Amino acid sequence: MTLEKQTLAVLIPFYNEQSNLKHTLQLISDIEKKEDFKIYTILHDDNSTDNSIEIIEGFKKNSEINIILISNSNENLGHGKSLIRLSKECLNMNNIDFVLTMDSDIKLESAELLSLLSLKNEGLVIGKRNRFNDGFFRGGITILLEVLFFITLFKIWRDVNCPLRLYTFENFNKIWSEIPSETTIPNIFSTKETLRQNIKVSRYKYKENLVGNNQGVTWGNKSLLKKYKKILNFCFHAAKEFIKN
Repeated sequence: MTLEKQTLAVLIPFYNEQSNLKHTLQLISDIEKKEDFKIYTILHDDNSTDNSIEIIEGFKKNSEINIILISNSNENLGHGKSLIRLSKECLNMNNIDFVLTMDSDIKLESAELLSLLSLKNEGLVIGKRNRFNDGFFRGGITILLEVLFFITLFKIWRDVNCPLRLYTFENFNKIWSEIPSETTIPNIFSTKETLRQNIKVSRYKYKENLVGNNQGVTWGNKSLLKKYKKILNFCFHAAKEFIKN
């Protein structure tokens, strides 16, 4: 008698990530070959205007990876609300054992991700990145959010917004069922809910070995003034959301 494979849902929001999606999908494909998982890769297209969809469709034709693609109708929601859409899709699925959330531009080697997945039975594993490893602007946002977290909750928590998180489905349900549906900062609320519900956490320090000062789509190709303006605007609205909820 053959035992059924455990199932892993991988949630990935993306917007204009044509240069990164192939690596990310190949990473998941490699993991599925090495780990005894049935993987559902659930992607949310936030109204991309580049060739991201074509890359995904091409990958589906030339691999056995199980991809579920959901999208918006002619509007850009932003990363946070895209992740909320993905969480709702996942919560409505049956027979999911584990949930992995990650960014579409993550640059992990397969060995690094396998090390994270080896901790799957610990219940909840939250990543912790090297400071400024992915650029000054993202690092700056991270520091500001850590300060906000400390001021409001009196807790010191490195990298409160880290996108790389591995949940048992039970913990995913407990946490994401409580996150405000209109928030733009769901990962921060995930950390907050984890502490509020006193859920045991393992921290996994990882390094994106292939990153070269990754500023991301949000900050890339913008003047210094516009970058600072966007950072300050994001942090202001994030603080209001966090304090209100």
